[in-house]
Amino acid sequence: MISKETTSGRRNGRSIAAALSAAALAVTGGALIAPSAAQAHTVETWLSRSGCNWKVYSSHSAAYTQASTADSCAGHAWLSYRLSGSSSWSAWFSSATTARAIVPSGKTITGSAHTSCANGCERKYVYH
Repeated sequence: MISKETTSGRRNGRSIAAALSAAALAVTGGALIAPSAAQAHTVETWLSRSGCNWKVYSSHSAAYTQASTADSCAGHAWLSYRLSGSSSWSAWFSSATTARAIVPSGKTITGSAHTSCANGCERKYVYH
């Protein structure tokens, strides 16, 4: 016997798909974070390593990685970003306190990458 899908069944399927596509994608372990519409393209989250935390912030107009202020925490804040009109990422740069993106007039940030050390640490990627 062949069953026919009802109109309400198709609508429910679309609602589920819409809810899933609108949800923020956050992969524990650091891979990818995509903001939901409710976040207005702004993401605030954290990187953790050895009991220390680094704040991650990214929007269309600014991005930064802020180092932990605890005395026993080692490591700098590292940041790389991609601007509108470009498919390439900036070089990685770091700061002992806060690595910030400087966005040229007329450009927006389309992606940012954040980490707490030069090599081998978790990275958070944010795409807008």
